[in-house]
Amino acid sequence: MKRIRAGIAIVSLVLCPTFSIQANDYEVDGIVVFSFTNSGRCILYQEDSFAMCVRNSGSWCLKQTPLRYIDRGKERDVLPPGVVTSSDLTNLYQVITFPTNDLRWVAPPGVTSLTNRPAPRNSQWGFIGRGFIPYGLPDTRIYVLWYGFASENYFSNAPEDYLHPITAEDSPGSYSKDFRVHARYKLAASTPKLPVSIQFSMYRKYMDHSALQGRKDVFESTNCLFSVKSSTNLGALTLPKVIRAEFFGFPVSSNYNISVPVGSISVLVTNVRRSLTSEDFKTPTPTNAVVSDLRPISFDAPVGVALGPMQGWPAPQVGRARYDQAVRNYLKKQQVARNRPLAWRAIFASFVICPVVLFLRRRYKRGSAKSPM
Repeated sequence: MKRIRAGIAIVSLVLCPTFSIQANDYEVDGIVVFSFTNSGRCILYQEDSFAMCVRNSGSWCLKQTPLRYIDRGKERDVLPPGVVTSSDLTNLYQVITFPTNDLRWVAPPGVTSLTNRPAPRNSQWGFIGRGFIPYGLPDTRIYVLWYGFASENYFSNAPEDYLHPITAEDSPGSYSKDFRVHARYKLAASTPKLPVSIQFSMYRKYMDHSALQGRKDVFESTNCLFSVKSSTNLGALTLPKVIRAEFFGFPVSSNYNISVPVGSISVLVTNVRRSLTSEDFKTPTPTNAVVSDLRPISFDAPVGVALGPMQGWPAPQVGRARYDQAVRNYLKKQQVARNRPLAWRAIFASFVICPVVLFLRRRYKRGSAKSPM
């Protein structure tokens, strides 16, 4: 029980840390580009326009509109037409609308049944998690934009030298542990105190008790370099103007000192303003959507839950109830699987043993009939 409580406490700290309040409200408009390369060749190129609103309490809302999409050298349709991601501090939300059947969009942890399947025309996909820090989302550009413009409250209480990664975990079970990565960072001297540089490694906090604990090359590796190249002013505020995040891969698993560039994310700010309204921070609402709910994830529940189709966001207990039911169904199937061999053995025994018993019984009767009284 103590272990479970400690695990739940870690998950709560990682997904829902405390924060302070600063009086800084602003919106940033711009262009964000993701480029993935292999052996110097551009494999994937995505260009979006974005508008990100940041409220003084730490809540935020990000709206993305695709402008260009290139896959293996071929120009593709820009789908979906828009993505809205936001946080009201309690929950993290995202809604994506699919105007046509499309195989490119792979569901994040929690919706494994939809992975690599086309989304129906005019359908929606929704995501809901805990807290105000983006995690579990397949688009790494969201993490870069959040660090660049909405992470001031996060850094006011960032413990030790471990930060949330700019990459999504491969398994939802990782989110039941302390999945932060070892990092070094520098904050701006002016308000808001946003990061001007971050070096993310491949070493996650939960590796402290694994075989990788003594691997200095993993601990000091560079998985991503985040840097602000130039800034712009909005009254007394100093905000990033140009951001670049460079990603690195490790071709030799036994030596993380060897790395190669595999991709980059570039951000160019085109406009900043301060006159915001409640509509700028409006939480997106799914309509007839399949929802990936990562809120049930805890030490004793290391998986996400797929719900839907949903009208609006599900209550927290709905996802947990679905998880508990899934566990019961799984255990029931396991019990049936364990009992099936026993049943076959009983049937087999009845065919093999019963004739022997009948033979011995007849022989006994014959012997009894011949014996004198």
